[in-house]
Amino acid sequence: MIPELAVFPLLLKRDNFKTYRNSINLTNAKQSMKEVYGLYMTLDKLMESMPQDSFTLDEFTAYYWFQHPMMRKEERDLLEETILRPLLEMGSISLSNSFNETLLVDIDLRARASKMALLSYDVSVGKAEFSSLVAAIKEVPSKENDSTNFITDDLNVLLNEAVVGGGIRWRLESLNHRLGPLRRGNMGCVFGRPEVGKTTFLASQVTYMATQVEKPILWFNNEEDGSIVKLRCYQATLGKDLPWLISNKELAFKEFMTLTKGNIKIFDEGKIRKSQVEKLCNQLKPSLVVIDKLDFISDFEAERKDLVLEAIYRWAREISREFCPVIGVCHADGSAEGIKYVTMEHMDNAKTSKQATCDWILGIGQVNESGMDYIRGFYLSKNKLMGDSGTNPTLRHDKWDVIIKPDTCQFADLRKPR
Repeated sequence: MIPELAVFPLLLKRDNFKTYRNSINLTNAKQSMKEVYGLYMTLDKLMESMPQDSFTLDEFTAYYWFQHPMMRKEERDLLEETILRPLLEMGSISLSNSFNETLLVDIDLRARASKMALLSYDVSVGKAEFSSLVAAIKEVPSKENDSTNFITDDLNVLLNEAVVGGGIRWRLESLNHRLGPLRRGNMGCVFGRPEVGKTTFLASQVTYMATQVEKPILWFNNEEDGSIVKLRCYQATLGKDLPWLISNKELAFKEFMTLTKGNIKIFDEGKIRKSQVEKLCNQLKPSLVVIDKLDFISDFEAERKDLVLEAIYRWAREISREFCPVIGVCHADGSAEGIKYVTMEHMDNAKTSKQATCDWILGIGQVNESGMDYIRGFYLSKNKLMGDSGTNPTLRHDKWDVIIKPDTCQFADLRKPR
């Protein structure tokens, strides 16, 4: 259908007519689509002569025939068949107000772009001042929705979005019991000293999460070798050690792909740029984003290191709000060495900016004592998540012990959650 005809029903509302009528460029229509041009000329007359706020297509059609009483039958039949009947069919389609508004805004922007193209040419040949082009650009409204998004008062909707509905659950029941599932808008951080088991923790949890989702999990890896990380995911998914994988390659591949559905996408690069993360998020629309190590994402600048980190963590939070939950990983500083329950104050290069941005912070600690090699201390030093019906609110800032299984790259609870 002709674009000028497709949007015609929207202009039968006076508010839309006032806002967008001048955006409809009829220069070409006047020469090659005289019937459409005639419709708009009649619409202009209708708006001038009738006071009401809106008109139906039937009312417009009646007015049109009233304005053209001497039209020959052949012309009338052609107009009825090619213009008015499709127009009535178009008017019978129910479109949302937001769709209609977006369509009209697009038309308005295209008209402005056409006008600026002509103005640019005039500037290039000296017929207009460059300042006039700059002024025209500043007048172009943003395509972003500038309406105020008020949160609903509907309790059912609020509970479903924040507490009851959906979310991605953890392999560790102790985390389900304390944090609850991850939902869009949740941004958290796991941190600990080198070789405490951060990557193993991710592999253990992410491989279980991959079984729950339909869209990919994007894992950005700028720390350990990417091939090793993917092998750890195999081990965590299947609960097998490396010698078993070597001896059962075909079976392992088949079972891994069946369980994870190919949902774990590891992007491995020594220097990961902000733009690369955003591009892949826009392309894949992930269900979860993991960034290991979040502090090393590039393309952020500021006068001090803590301000750079604040910008990175705020950006990660924006990713969580726009796309899906985000899990960031960072190091603990030297003061955390040998401490089982590390707090947010032990985060590397952190004053308050990193801690303030996160919804939850999980510290992984280890004590250097005989017999404690596989024991790790978990401490939720920050937890703003709502959880769900299976979450115990009295444990939201709990400290507890878990066991790491390096051979199978899994974490397990030492005891059943309280």
